[in-house]
Amino acid sequence: MSRNLYLILGGIFLFTTFQTMILFLTPLVAAQYGTRAALIGLLVAIPNLIGLLADVPFAILSNHYGRRRSMIVGSGFALVATVLLLVSQSYLGWLLALIVFGFATSLFFGQALAHISESAHPQHHARVQGYNGAIQGIGSFVGALLAGFLANFNMQLAFGTTILFAVVILALMWQLHERFTLASSVVAWRPVLRGYRDAAELLRKRSTIQMAVLVVAIQCIVFWVVGGTFFPLYMTTQLGYNVTLAGIIVGVRNLLTVAASPLFGWTTARFGLLRPVLLTHLVAALTLFFIPLNSNEYYLLLLLSIQGLGLGFTAAGANMLVTAGTIPGQRALGFASIGLIGRSTTLVLPPLLGLMAEARGLSLVFIAGGILATFCAGVLAIMVTRQYAKLDLIAQPDG
Repeated sequence: MSRNLYLILGGIFLFTTFQTMILFLTPLVAAQYGTRAALIGLLVAIPNLIGLLADVPFAILSNHYGRRRSMIVGSGFALVATVLLLVSQSYLGWLLALIVFGFATSLFFGQALAHISESAHPQHHARVQGYNGAIQGIGSFVGALLAGFLANFNMQLAFGTTILFAVVILALMWQLHERFTLASSVVAWRPVLRGYRDAAELLRKRSTIQMAVLVVAIQCIVFWVVGGTFFPLYMTTQLGYNVTLAGIIVGVRNLLTVAASPLFGWTTARFGLLRPVLLTHLVAALTLFFIPLNSNEYYLLLLLSIQGLGLGFTAAGANMLVTAGTIPGQRALGFASIGLIGRSTTLVLPPLLGLMAEARGLSLVFIAGGILATFCAGVLAIMVTRQYAKLDLIAQPDG
């Protein structure tokens, strides 16, 4: 792999660690201050509202100014967000920090994924995307483990640690080399404003993009909304476990996505792309139904371990589907297109599930999340059945 790929993958690892820590810690610190569950749900939804508004314009702007500049600015925003979280002790302060965090994610992550697909050799693309998924899984594991461990001592220490990650991300992105010539110092704003229409066209016409949307939606429901926000709250506030144990269980789940992700290239070469992606995500969706049935920590660890294995192909599978459905000039917009749906999911669900938790208890959140995720898997199964013969030709990238 090239030096650029190592730098981008390193940045993705650190940013995923940073992101996991922020999304793990913020609901817990808000709960410590007595914040209502619905308001906590609204708080963690804010970055996705920002992404919904900003992903597409930033993707278009990165085509004009280059991926490197976007990732550097995003890293700077990440640093500002961590400082705000460190010094804030009120809902308004956390809200402002997560708004800045939302801009950081929009500027950095979509462009990093696009840069990987543009930097990797086509023959090695599946293997590199497998590494990418593994790196994100390792980052999620480290982030959850660190957040749970440090929060058990001091919440400010935990937030302060994220500053170190933001500084290193910024340093790595500064070292990137990108062959990019600025055609004009003036941005053509009409294409920027037209970006949402183009994104909608990709979503409407490209079956590969539609399937990537469903894969990402399942991950957003299972991994981020239910598993990332409400599961730690469920363990600490309803079951009475300490935050370190919650962090360990979530961390093990995330680590097992690492174990599964490097198998992506081997699996697609032998079984195709579509069937493994469908089956693994269906299993992950079904695990949500079983979480409220038993409060034993070993039982919960087993369920989240299965969940982690089921989500191991999310990053690589969605990226391969987007790459198959776009040309290089559309790639960042393709990632932004699936991000629109993913962002919408993680924007709408947390407040709704928070209201449900207030009215009927946290246990019902897992049933509702399981129904939604399984529905997405069912729609994906129908699409796979209809499109398999045509689309699974892309599943042999190394052959």
